[in-house]
Amino acid sequence: MLSNPNSTCEWTCNDTNVTYIGNYNINDTVVALCNGYGTYQFVLTETNGSCVNTDTVIINYQPLYLNAGNDTVICDSIFEMNADTTYQGYWTYNDSRVYILDHNSPNAIIGYIPDTTTWSQSGTFSTVFYWNVFVEECQYTDTVIITFSQCLNNINTLNKSNITRIYPNPAHNNIQIEIEGSQYADKVKILNIDGKLVKQVSIDENIINISDLENGVYFIKIGNSIKKFIKE
Repeated sequence: MLSNPNSTCEWTCNDTNVTYIGNYNINDTVVALCNGYGTYQFVLTETNGSCVNTDTVIINYQPLYLNAGNDTVICDSIFEMNADTTYQGYWTYNDSRVYILDHNSPNAIIGYIPDTTTWSQSGTFSTVFYWNVFVEECQYTDTVIITFSQCLNNINTLNKSNITRIYPNPAHNNIQIEIEGSQYADKVKILNIDGKLVKQVSIDENIINISDLENGVYFIKIGNSIKKFIKE
């Protein structure tokens, strides 16, 4: 702190990687823009008339190693992203073909591709997901590239059937589903919040017994169509 309240102060750094220093009053936080990792020496100069005092602060600015996950190929229209829980952050992406269904936790998301019928037989596409973390007002980012592929599932053979309604929702013992479209997959899949298959029944069963499921959030999946419901 200043030895005299009438003094003025200024932060300086002679390192060329430091391109900006915001000099505020002594009660505020000083902001510096560094263009690279490393160890920096900042000098605080206090001036009061002809008296000049200095003090130094050493800042060791090192990268924060994030683990958003590994690049991977997904052979389905539904996916889950899980980042390392060491730090809390948020996911971002910029692809209109991807739709986020739910946030499983602060570090996890579940999403799917709502329209895969336009892909060619060998079609694939890749999307970059960004895992963003703020630590002490600094932003760090790690990326994961997910390649969506028809692979073994031969996604383009799936139909355009659409789940129009699930009721009641929330439900306790049974749910009823309404489907539009005359062609559809032969199974109704129920996925848990982690995207894992927990139940599979015939498409002929418009009323599905869910009394054996634990309370929580689930997804009904028929072909490419997915809707969320809650068991309570």
